[in-house]
Amino acid sequence: MTTLSGLTLAVSLVVLTAAPSVAVADPEEEDLGTWLAKNEPRVIVYLRALRPKDVGKSVRGVALSDGKREMKGYTYLGEVNLGQPNVHAHGFHMLHAGREFEVHYIWVAPGPSYNLREGPKCAGSWIEPGGWAVLSGDQYTSGHVDPGTLVVTTCRLGGAVAKTPAFNPALERTGDEPAPHGRTPAAAGRSAP
Repeated sequence: MTTLSGLTLAVSLVVLTAAPSVAVADPEEEDLGTWLAKNEPRVIVYLRALRPKDVGKSVRGVALSDGKREMKGYTYLGEVNLGQPNVHAHGFHMLHAGREFEVHYIWVAPGPSYNLREGPKCAGSWIEPGGWAVLSGDQYTSGHVDPGTLVVTTCRLGGAVAKTPAFNPALERTGDEPAPHGRTPAAAGRSAP
């Protein structure tokens, strides 16, 4: 006699062995440096392709090596001038769990480093801790962005929108707000270009 749990295990094994093999990297199973080296150039190419005609539109985002889609559904706000010719930044608006966020993707071309504390400005409050992250969602702890580095900043705007309960400022990172730049702690991922 087969128990329900034994049957479930057998069916699960059959499904797993019958599924087609797909080579998808997971940043949790891959060295972070390798994952960033694969994905940062993809994001930069995508950002460089955005045009002024895309401002105000919901973007498709860019596929990452792990099969997730960065910036999916974000509204493009345009390029952000941070006052340094070798620094490039693009702003986006996103909703997560009924709350509004402004997200900036910043990268530095060859030349001097960029002092991240000088901008971009946050019209609300930086999510904690820090509001700065690398593409994987891991916290970025340096105050400077060196050439070749991509940093993502996330600012919470005006609290709740729509019919969501009011945000309690005493609680940072309640579990229903995104990790820096929209990634939830358990998963990554985010229509125009």
